Parts: sequence; structure tokens; C-alpha cells
Amino acid sequence: MTPVLKVLTEYCDTYVDDIRLKELLPTNPALYARKMSQYFIPAISLFEIPSEMQEYLLGTKRNPKFFEPRYDNKRYTTSEKITTPHSVELGNDFKEYELFSAQILSLNGNQIVATPTDICSYDSDKGVITINASEDNPVEENTTFDFDFYADGYFENDLSRSALKILGMCFEVVWQTRFNNDWLSNVSKVESNSFGEQNRANKTRADTERFEQLKRKLAGEMRRFEQNAEYRQVVPSDKRLKF
Repeated sequence: MTPVLKVLTEYCDTYVDDIRLKELLPTNPALYARKMSQYFIPAISLFEIPSEMQEYLLGTKRNPKFFEPRYDNKRYTTSEKITTPHSVELGNDFKEYELFSAQILSLNGNQIVATPTDICSYDSDKGVITINASEDNPVEENTTFDFDFYADGYFENDLSRSALKILGMCFEVVWQTRFNNDWLSNVSKVESNSFGEQNRANKTRADTERFEQLKRKLAGEMRRFEQNAEYRQVVPSDKRLKF
């Protein structure tokens, strides 16, 4: 078995330098895992060489070999000031999550600010969150908590390091696609004396060249993976090179 989180943290995270994701990891690991998995799941379909790889990774409808992560989000607002531990029962749908993160939402002007808090604990067996308030550390009325939950998925097969490396490269291609398609970067800007937009044609060309380079690199790595797999099938183990 190969856990999805192992792939995300050890083989996908190293391929991209996304400050938004890196800031989430220590402050909201459940949301970090959710966002990473949303890039990763469509990336799996890019691992298509050799042709048998998709079935090896995903299995079939009758015999699935990949089980997706499960995640959810819940907000809770206190109806009164809390000065003792307070339980929030979420029900069966919120049981058996492996990662839990809590934040307090506040309004700063017109912007909602999420501040991580360690005042909350989560019982995964019961689906209950406890807000550990006290006389010394009260929670005021109308305080809004934002809860994130994540339960890991897994590949049924034990994937080799070579296969995991390629999955990380597939993740990189999907992330780069999302980066290239960012609306704010592509929409026309109004220029003024204090703001001048960079040359759009040069940026588009550079983004396209990088994307094509990543796809070529991925294709080459998959072909090498296929050749090595065929070599191992043809050449007996006692005839292979020794190191």
C-alpha cells in the first residue's frame, strides 16, 4: 500500500515552490493536504506509459486499486460567551478523519482573516470537537471557528521510487497548467504612471516553453520507466549488472 500523503509530501511538494501551499502546511495541514490532493488526483491520468500503468495505479471499476482522500469543512459560531470546555457534535459524516485543523475567522476591514488556534481538540471516533475554553481563556460570543478535516487515500500497490518520482512530475505538470491559466495573470491590466504591465507576449512565450519542456521531460521519464520494466522482465536477475 502507498499512502497519498507520502506521495504528496515526499514526491510532489519538492517539484513546486508554491508559497501559498508552503504557508498552509504548518498552519492548516488538513487544508494543505486537501489542496495538494486536488492537484494530484487529475495528475494521475498523465502517467500513461507504459499502457498498463493506469490499470496498475487505479485498477478497474470492479477491482479498484486507488482510493481517494476524503475531506470536509465546517464552520461553527458560538451563541454565547464560553468559559468552560464546550462540545460541538458534528455527526457521523465527520468521523474518522486523520488530520484536523481549526482557525478563528475575524473581519479586518473588508477582508476575512483566518488565525490558527490550538484551543480546539477533535475526537475522530465520535465526530466531536471540544472548544477548550476556560475562565482564563474565554471564547467570546459570535466567535466563528473554521474547521478543516482530511482522511488520507491510498494506492493498493506498493509503488516503486521510480513510479513515485514520475507521479511527482505529473503533479508538476498539472500545477504548471494551473499557474499558466491563472486569470489574474492573463487578464488585461489598466496601465498608469505608477503601474506598467510586463510584456504579455514574452510572458506567454516563456510560460508555454516551460510547460512544453515539462511535458517532454515527463514523457522521457515515462519511456525510460517502460524500458527498464521490459529489461527486468527479459533479463534474468542473475544476469543483470551488479553494483
